[in-house]
Amino acid sequence: MRRYADASPDLLRQLPALDELEEQFLGTVNGAGGHWKFAVCLRDIPAGNVAVRMRGMRVGWCSYWVAAECRGRGLASTALSSLAAFAFEELDAFRLKLAHRLDNPASGAVARAAGFAPEGIMRAELEYDGVRYDTRMWSRLRTDPAPAAAFPRIPSEGHDVARHTSRNG
Repeated sequence: MRRYADASPDLLRQLPALDELEEQFLGTVNGAGGHWKFAVCLRDIPAGNVAVRMRGMRVGWCSYWVAAECRGRGLASTALSSLAAFAFEELDAFRLKLAHRLDNPASGAVARAAGFAPEGIMRAELEYDGVRYDTRMWSRLRTDPAPAAAFPRIPSEGHDVARHTSRNG
């Protein structure tokens, strides 16, 4: 995790300490507490993470990140789209939502490519290092059409776009 956070200092500020992060991560694999986490891999090398936390009323909160050196390949949007399919089919979710800081338009492009629709701005929603940030809320409903399935930039051979992570590998 440190290697990826170092590539994006802003990400590092938003994460808990590494030992706490490891404990949280291992404690939520396999759906513990309604939280599912998946590794995003490129040639069997972890390149990021997607996750969904079911919050009741069949609503899930989605999150994702991809290492800086792996961005721009469609990995995040493919993984987020796969996560949405998993949540709708396996977790019986009806509504999925996510938000990103307005100063991160690439994250909005990921959400849009994965079939999410913008819902609005949440003013001063987040605070990091004493600075408040607005966020844009997105959602995808079970009844929304699925996004286009093909992301031709990702070679199919030898790639696990989204792989469930667990203690047992």
